[in-house]
Amino acid sequence: MSIQTGYERVLVTDLPSTETVAAQAENAASPTAAPVKVRSGIRLLVLPVSLLLCLAQTWVTIIAENTRSISPTSTLISVLSFAVLFALVLVVNPLLRLLSKSLPLNRAELSSIFAALVVTAGVSTFGLTAQLVPMIAAPWNPDWNTPQRGWKTSLLP
Repeated sequence: MSIQTGYERVLVTDLPSTETVAAQAENAASPTAAPVKVRSGIRLLVLPVSLLLCLAQTWVTIIAENTRSISPTSTLISVLSFAVLFALVLVVNPLLRLLSKSLPLNRAELSSIFAALVVTAGVSTFGLTAQLVPMIAAPWNPDWNTPQRGWKTSLLP
């Protein structure tokens, strides 16, 4: 005995994407408008933008830790990464949309930029500044470079 419901089985692959639904809703609002081609995937422009934002985040983190003893990225939720994400969504994308319908960043591009920022937040805090920077200056530190360690004769050229 089977129970009949008012639902029909639909495959997930047959469902339209949210961008397609939004484009169809915009077209339905104005019947004379041409069909909108929805862009999917990631443009190559995202790579240099991600790189520049990651370098800026690293620079801000190093300056904040060394001058103010503030660690903006050494939390479980990286404050700078979320601030950049909110700025991209609330400020940059609407401005790009005013210029052209094809310029704003889509979800995949925003996600990839955010992922790059979250990964570099940990590297700039615990992996780079906490380990590498002190080790570079260590041989010239008079408190560490004592005659017993012999760095002046064996380590420094």
